Amino acid sequence: MGLPKKFDDRLKNNLGLRAVWLPGTQIDLGAVLQLKDGIFESIANLSDFGVNFRWRELGGDLSLKFQARGVSSMVFQAGAQVDLSHVDIKANTELKIDFKEEDTYFIRAPKLSGIGISNLMTVAKAVARLSEWQHRRYFIAWNVYRAGEFVFLGSQSKNKSVRFQGSGSDIIDFLTVGASANVAKVTASSVNIEIMGKGGPLALRVTRIKKNGRPF
Repeated sequence: MGLPKKFDDRLKNNLGLRAVWLPGTQIDLGAVLQLKDGIFESIANLSDFGVNFRWRELGGDLSLKFQARGVSSMVFQAGAQVDLSHVDIKANTELKIDFKEEDTYFIRAPKLSGIGISNLMTVAKAVARLSEWQHRRYFIAWNVYRAGEFVFLGSQSKNKSVRFQGSGSDIIDFLTVGASANVAKVTASSVNIEIMGKGGPLALRVTRIKKNGRPF
């Protein structure tokens, strides 16, 4: 299936959203997108076609706390595995994340803020009048959700692992909300993708426009 598609399917099935790939890649509201190998690529913006839109902030409390099947985490203190609920918050702590299957991921994004096109029907009618618009190929990013900070780890190979170290409270924050500033990696990473402490777009809502001016 591939790592990008697995992540995209998880967001689509659980939240009705589509994935930005790589996570954090800049995609603007009103971006014109194409699907290439299961990844949305920005090729233009509505403004490039002379189509203007209004926008608004999206409400709701949205966060991402997902990991693929085959991903597990273990917490150790004083050489022994401990349950997260029994972690000594001041003691030195090690976190091991195992990726036992191919194309697996771990993401923590505590809070996503979203913006959306507020006059989509007007935009759709304007797009329908464009002779150069490719109605089956072009998608519009009409909602964009971004995180101020997130953690994303992805492995395309099976039986990989990565270890982190910090205080008990630091490890708890890493596992629950993706706070990585006070956590140090203690092994050379064997995962393919490691994005920590950065922000940017993570999820989208997209639509195509029919020739009759209706979103679909």
